[in-house]
Formats: sequence, structure tokens, C-alpha cells
Amino acid sequence: MRTSHAQSVHRLATVGLFLSPFLLAPTIVGVVLLPVIAALVGPLVWPTITRLGAAGVGAVTLGSVIVGAAIVFPFAGLCGPDNDWVFFGGLVAGLAGYAVVAALAVRRPFVWALAPLAGATAFDAAMAVAMTAGVSWSC
Repeated sequence: MRTSHAQSVHRLATVGLFLSPFLLAPTIVGVVLLPVIAALVGPLVWPTITRLGAAGVGAVTLGSVIVGAAIVFPFAGLCGPDNDWVFFGGLVAGLAGYAVVAALAVRRPFVWALAPLAGATAFDAAMAVAMTAGVSWSC
């Protein structure tokens, strides 16, 4: 089955928009650009929403990214497991939590704001499992 050009553009825009918090996270300027990117790409992902509405979704998601980073900081910034738990446990759980909610956001734009919080909560849950499993920690 062949996809049309419009379907390909929609898929590419969706993947780009939902990956943008991860691609832009290392720089503060990149994170602040999240509402701008949402305004530019959002109407391709959500045809029923205006550019201003997409910028609003991006701004709310930006706030969610900041809160999510504050939630994850005690495990990722201060202390953490000595072995691969942080990558294979926390990172995989966090990405899975983000992906589940982001998949729902394809149809409901404002659900995307919950995705970073779901990822941060999943990351912290994996770190809590590592703590209770007796994994060695360093601070």
C-alpha cells in the first residue's frame, strides 16, 4: 500500500514534533524554542488547531518539561545507580512512558503536555525499583 505525500508529511511532522523535546533538551535555548516549533509544525500534526493554539500546546508542554526535569533531578542529577540501571531501567521506562502518552496526543493535542510528566514518573518508578532491589548507589 502506497502512502500519499500528505500522509508522509503528517507522519514526518508528528515524529519531529514529538521528538523535539529530546532533541532540544541539552540546550536551554532549544527548550525555549518548543512553543515556536509547535506553532510551525503543530497545524500539520493537528489540522483542526490553529498556529496560536499549537503554540499554546507547546508552551504548556514546555512547562511540563521543566516540572518533569525537576521530578527526575534527584535520581538523575544528585544520586544514581552505579551500573546500567539508569540507562536500561530508567531511560527505557521514561521513554516508554513518554511514548504511550505521545501516541494519545496525535488525536488530542493537549494530552502532549502530560507526556513529559508520564516519562519522568516512569523514570522515577524504575529508579525506585532499583533502590528496593538493592542496586548499589553513589551520590
